[in-house]
Amino acid sequence: MSLPIMGAPDKKAKKLTVYTIEECVKCKKPVKREFKDGDLVHKILDKCKDCNENIMISLIYGEEPKKN
Repeated sequence: MSLPIMGAPDKKAKKLTVYTIEECVKCKKPVKREFKDGDLVHKILDKCKDCNENIMISLIYGEEPKKN
């Protein structure tokens, strides 16, 4: 009989797709995209094309893949 090794990955763990939500700090328009290395919550990314305010990462989360 073998015992599980501590820290070994769970073979039954579900794979998640990780997404990043970018949002303008003024007009609050959310944009959902796939996570990229270096993404951090509250990181300033760019300027909004509509109001010229900062776009910031507001949320990073994972979703289970949709079943067909």
